[in-house]
Amino acid sequence: MPRKIGAAAFLLLPIAALHAQPTAGGTMDDLSDSLRQAHMVHVSPHLLVLDAHTPTTILTFSNQGDAPVEAAIVVQLGYTYWPNMDTVLLSPRWRQDLVHDTIIVHPGPQDHFVGAWLSGLPTHLVLQPRQTRRITVRVEPSTDLPTGEYYARIITLAGPKRTSDKGNSQDIRVKKYLPLAGHGPPLLRDSARIFYRQGPQTMGLQILQAEVKVDTTGQYAPERFGPHPLIALLRLHLSGTAHFEGYLSAYYLAANGDTLVRLTGERGSAFTLHRDGIMRIFSHTNGLEAGHYTYVLRLTAQQDEFPPAQRLPMVPVQVTIPFDVP
Repeated sequence: MPRKIGAAAFLLLPIAALHAQPTAGGTMDDLSDSLRQAHMVHVSPHLLVLDAHTPTTILTFSNQGDAPVEAAIVVQLGYTYWPNMDTVLLSPRWRQDLVHDTIIVHPGPQDHFVGAWLSGLPTHLVLQPRQTRRITVRVEPSTDLPTGEYYARIITLAGPKRTSDKGNSQDIRVKKYLPLAGHGPPLLRDSARIFYRQGPQTMGLQILQAEVKVDTTGQYAPERFGPHPLIALLRLHLSGTAHFEGYLSAYYLAANGDTLVRLTGERGSAFTLHRDGIMRIFSHTNGLEAGHYTYVLRLTAQQDEFPPAQRLPMVPVQVTIPFDVP
């Protein structure tokens, strides 16, 4: 009987929260939190849900410091996804690829971008010390808008002057971890996610493909995952009208049904999905004796940041896949 061991090495990209992320010009880690808070334009609340019955809301922008702050206000479509690659980045290059973001520079109708229908937002804001401004934001969609969920980010950018985004590519893969210290002060940012829900909404996920294998080549970051990592591949499909937001939990079962290794915390790892895609998960098998096991993965909806009345239910989705350790 294999011995029970602790949590395994497991790499999962969390919910993409854009509050105070690093950007060109420096890294947020270069500044203390108190200094950062004093030199950025804060926006609240950080999440808004609107619909045909409630098309307007109030955003509050504030300067918590003792000096004037100037910021650009940007509306963009972005999420943790890029075409034809891992939807959730769980890759052998885990150090380099830990955080990625996709910005859709020229959204089309298929992208469900609410930004074109937003009104009331300024593009530039100057706040005096300790000043707060409340701004009414309205969504005015087209009358023939199909049922579904539409979204955007409202971002404040305080710091060095920005240059306009250029390029013909619609999907830009942006690496947020880049070490830019020594190239000037960082661009300080805060953000709010805004969702517009047209018609009744459902949340649903389908696992179209699921397979695992134990790698014996030693090519996948042995210092992180051990010499023989388990590689799981899943193809996920959004079957509802809304994006998925919740938790992913995974563990190994022995042949007798005992849980040997919990790969995530008790609740799981936070996870979002805005488009169909591929998930690859690497986890180690150190401490498992040769034998037959089962890999269990479960996706459970939980919109923690959403108001309780706006949270969408979903029946949890689970897959169990047998594998053998040689």
